Amino acid sequence: MTEFAKTVKEAVGGNVRTYRQLRGLDQEALARRLNVGLAIPWRRVTVSEVERGERHVTVTELLWLALALETTIEQLLDTRGPERLQGPWLVPLSADRPLPAETIAELGRETRGRDGDNEIVGREIRFQAIPPENLTALVCRHKARAVAEWDDETGTLKALRYEQVEQS
Repeated sequence: MTEFAKTVKEAVGGNVRTYRQLRGLDQEALARRLNVGLAIPWRRVTVSEVERGERHVTVTELLWLALALETTIEQLLDTRGPERLQGPWLVPLSADRPLPAETIAELGRETRGRDGDNEIVGREIRFQAIPPENLTALVCRHKARAVAEWDDETGTLKALRYEQVEQS
């Protein structure tokens, strides 16, 4: 896409890679957690395809990825990544339907105008897009978070508990 927007597949893929690395897991270890611990038939190559944006994940897989990576669905969808400082907007485009080059070139096109002596510079996005800071409204407010304990050698889920989270 562009630096101004990401598809869901790009956001999830980038965040799977980032959170996997933050957790000290290699692709094989993540696949093992999903396959052995959660009965999701993933292999190392599946993790790689998702991280490279070559494969969509199902809603079920997204749920179990969040558990395996000890994160939330919201964080996996957040285009800003773990730092959550700033990032591109999330656009509902499918990489399965390639866009013409001229359409992609216009996504995030810079616009300029004047207001008296002041020049106004902005970005025009021609698709419905979700600013990353507003993504929470579509996912949910978390009242509890899942805490998983893993056997990293076997990929087995040893324990799962839920902790209450104070609402801000």
